[in-house]
Amino acid sequence: MRTCPPRLVLLLALCMALTACARARPVEETPRRSTATLGIDYAPETLVVRQVLPGSAAEQAGLQVGDRLLAVEGLPIQRAGDELRIVQRKQPGERVLVTVQRGALQITMQMGLDRRE
Repeated sequence: MRTCPPRLVLLLALCMALTACARARPVEETPRRSTATLGIDYAPETLVVRQVLPGSAAEQAGLQVGDRLLAVEGLPIQRAGDELRIVQRKQPGERVLVTVQRGALQITMQMGLDRRE
């Protein structure tokens, strides 16, 4: 009967131990994308609000058609989609600070986030 060389036995034992450890690790959940939204529609080229959804948190906060998005949570909105990167880190119902330009005024308001349908 042939015996295995000690190095091969050690290598097999190490492989079995690593396999057992890998199986014992909890499976990490894939982070879910947030379903939070500001509840507005805006022109991507100008960042000007075209529609405030009826009954939305934006409407309750006083956001108006014609307001131009300047910042969310103090982070400047320079192009379409910037606000999404901020809002997607939040959950519906959380509150955020939104800064808009309305005419010559710059207004910062606190508003809740709606659930995107």
